[in-house]
Amino acid sequence: MGVRSFRTGTGQKKNATEKGIYRGRAESFLSTRRTGLASVVSGGGGAYQLRIPYHAYGVNIGSFAMAYAPDFSTAPTTIEFSKDGGSLITSFSGQQQSTSAAAWGELLVELPDDGVVYFYYTSGSGYRGDFALDDIDIEDPRTSTVLSTIDIGDSNFERGGSGQTQPLDHNGTFQVVNTGINNTIQGLWNLGSNGTPSGNTGPTTDHNGLLYGLFIFTEVSGSGNTPNKVYSLRTTNLISEYIS
Repeated sequence: MGVRSFRTGTGQKKNATEKGIYRGRAESFLSTRRTGLASVVSGGGGAYQLRIPYHAYGVNIGSFAMAYAPDFSTAPTTIEFSKDGGSLITSFSGQQQSTSAAAWGELLVELPDDGVVYFYYTSGSGYRGDFALDDIDIEDPRTSTVLSTIDIGDSNFERGGSGQTQPLDHNGTFQVVNTGINNTIQGLWNLGSNGTPSGNTGPTTDHNGLLYGLFIFTEVSGSGNTPNKVYSLRTTNLISEYIS
């Protein structure tokens, strides 16, 4: 379907048995509702292009959307992106892969300028809704040349709420966003490999096909299995700060 193959080789993630933890720059959390993102940022002629592997297998997969802000003090707005080489959209919902072993899909988003990127997943009605993301390539939008990679395997995540893993884990790449949805209950993004704890949902491998390669996923049952729970992440830094 015209989807470019994922990058391998340099920048490959650490094996899941390694335990490097990198602490990123501390930023105050923004209290933001996804439903409050009124305006839409359109791509085209932008500063950076992000290529994002995703996996959405499970009959209870919910919905996914992204947002953008030029800095940490500005409220984010919904941004358009393409899925698997298709037309620009602002969100998608439902199962996209047919099995846990199915190939990962790909999201492509062009940012209008340097800034902060937000990721929002809203859970469905049951536990088979583990949605996953993997290493994000930052590209020159004119040539698709990879400028840098946000490697999720470098560390764990900073987040709030309850779930399988401890909230004291940190990550130099992403931060959780307080959403205030469902009485301030929010879901957790977990660091995973070799499948997810729940059956018939989530990926078996990372996007490079490595059984013990790392990815991040929404542990729906581990977060209380609450429908319409929002799992939120944002980049810790401005996109330009990931490029050396």
